[in-house]
Amino acid sequence: MDQETLTNHIVKLGKHQFNVACQLIFNNVFNFHAINVDGKNDGGTDFIGIDKEGKRRKVAYQLTTQKTDIKRKAYRDSKKALDKLGVESFYYVPTYNLDEIESRKLEADITNELGITASVFNPTVLAGFIINENLLNSFLDKLNYPLPRDHKLKGPDFRERALHSYSMFSKDSKDLKQGIYDDTILFILSEKSPLSEDDLESEALKFLGIDNAVENGLIKKRIGGLFGNEKLKWNDQKQIVLADNANNDVISRKRIYEAELNTLTSAQTDLLRDEYQIEWTFEDSKKVSVWIAEAFISDRISNLEDLKISLVAHPLYKVGGDSTNKIRSYLINNGVQKKDVEKAIVSLLEIATGHPLINKITRASMYLALEGADPISKSKALGANRWNEFDVMIEPSVAIPFICSQLYSGYVNRFFNLSVKAINRINEIGAKACIPYFYINECAGHLLRARKYMYFDIDEKELQFSSNAFIANYYGLKSQGKKVPNTLIEYLSTFSPAIKSERKNVKDWIRSLMTDLQTTLNNSGVDFVHVPTFSADDCVDFEKEYMFQLDDHKLEKPKHLIQHDIWALKHTNDQIINSNQHWIVLTYDKSLISFSKAEIYNGHVTTPAKFIDITESTKPLSETHFVSLLHSVATFSERTLSAGARVMDRIARYASDDVQNWEFKEEIKEFKSEIIESLDLDSIEIYDEIDKKTDEFLKKHGVKLQIDESEEIDL
Repeated sequence: MDQETLTNHIVKLGKHQFNVACQLIFNNVFNFHAINVDGKNDGGTDFIGIDKEGKRRKVAYQLTTQKTDIKRKAYRDSKKALDKLGVESFYYVPTYNLDEIESRKLEADITNELGITASVFNPTVLAGFIINENLLNSFLDKLNYPLPRDHKLKGPDFRERALHSYSMFSKDSKDLKQGIYDDTILFILSEKSPLSEDDLESEALKFLGIDNAVENGLIKKRIGGLFGNEKLKWNDQKQIVLADNANNDVISRKRIYEAELNTLTSAQTDLLRDEYQIEWTFEDSKKVSVWIAEAFISDRISNLEDLKISLVAHPLYKVGGDSTNKIRSYLINNGVQKKDVEKAIVSLLEIATGHPLINKITRASMYLALEGADPISKSKALGANRWNEFDVMIEPSVAIPFICSQLYSGYVNRFFNLSVKAINRINEIGAKACIPYFYINECAGHLLRARKYMYFDIDEKELQFSSNAFIANYYGLKSQGKKVPNTLIEYLSTFSPAIKSERKNVKDWIRSLMTDLQTTLNNSGVDFVHVPTFSADDCVDFEKEYMFQLDDHKLEKPKHLIQHDIWALKHTNDQIINSNQHWIVLTYDKSLISFSKAEIYNGHVTTPAKFIDITESTKPLSETHFVSLLHSVATFSERTLSAGARVMDRIARYASDDVQNWEFKEEIKEFKSEIIESLDLDSIEIYDEIDKKTDEFLKKHGVKLQIDESEEIDL
């Protein structure tokens, strides 16, 4: 068992289980009898310590599964224990994995301010105690973890069980390939024993998908090495079996796998019985959990391929791309209504996201594919060794949600909140976020366009999916009862007071908005970046490729917005080639993302969700939280609301003055209801269909489909 896998498990323990684990360590590592006294009037300690002579130690022990405000909680609890119990030492043990610097600083703060000795033990330290003091089996027994079930080597979850068993994250595993071979041999023998040496070699080669002589020889050497390390032994029939110490270790890994699978099962069972009134067994859960794990693996490998990384082919993570469809079909066959199935899938993925079992399996597959390297060092598209070497250009579809988040807080929608998280992640990893003037201009254009929604009879839940993020933010927060200005114009004026003063010259008006938006961005860590003026001749090749991508993906975009994107791509590419800089462009724009895959471009363009997942490798396994797979699955209700918002966005583009006519307002409501019922919400061309039908509706009512270019923004 490696320390990081066990840490990943401890972080997710509940209060009772965590207390049991800590009591085991107190009793066996610190050699005193720990008694749980947690409850009312405990004086600020969860345990009391009794020494060998039966005397109470002047020490307080505070355990917490709380994930927020834990530093202040530590101070409050230590002061309470000092005041009420007169303790001389304070032990603070959170399930939140504070890093070593944070832990030592917290100890120093308590010691300096209160004059008592403080010790902070994070889950990594606890895992180290359990492994180094040979307490793993006692830990599993105390928590009543199930013994491993009898499995067939090629059972439905063989891949997941193998990946979970690998100790590749251990700092002692200097040779990744050797470690994988060793763990594979041990895993096979735990499932199928005893075996002759030839049969064991054959099973390992088949399991790993190896068919060349060099690797074949390495397997034979590793079998010999495991005998030397006393992890294998011969039985009386001269067949190979696991030595007792190796057998105990493999059983421990499997028990944790089973325990984590059980927690996943219980959550799934509760969801499907409570929400959808269908029976759900352990075998149902195992099947679906395998597909969920495969979906996460497939998503991670796809993200790595986007970075133009040469991946090592490996059967353990070579999965089909239809895992989500398998889940969909299985749920429908088991009684979930088709109209509810997308919501059910999202709920299942939400349960799995951040779960220790899925974390370990997904990170293990990624680790294998990269041969232990960090994605950043293997990526041709990134071309750097550290994240702090990067400049990240923020495109308006990501910048506007971030601007909104600086003035208002609360959940809006997935696109919105991932944008905010991605820019915050840029700052966390030490990279530099920046934005050029033409993208600030587009942000101002969206703010100005938002005025037009003042004339609508609106559905607040619907407009939280508006393509105009200023509108999505306002109505998303308002529908949740969050505190926002009473009127839309007052809300918009909080971003720039100039929005209230109407001007005939739209370009001047937009420029007046730009200064306020740029100030908000600069104050929030998104710097202005100068982009030189490019001539048409400078950008000929880029424009040709960009127009090809638009045509190939059947996308349309106003001419001046195309120009903005070409300038951004040209500038970042030039900086990469001529100045050896490293650039990423963060966007939801499909044309930009598709362009970045062309050979002409040397940078990387990605979505906030994929950027977050790429940079998750900088975090410990226990803190990993992949989001791009969940982001890619939209619920039926989200698609319905998004379709309605798209209609209103299109009408706002052309007909804001006309919607003040009450008869026209009523016809809009009727049209919107009809179009949502008539369209296939799963179609990849749904937005094109909505735009086409909405334009026909507007023409029918005499609305001219023309606007000033300076007001034009991309939907």
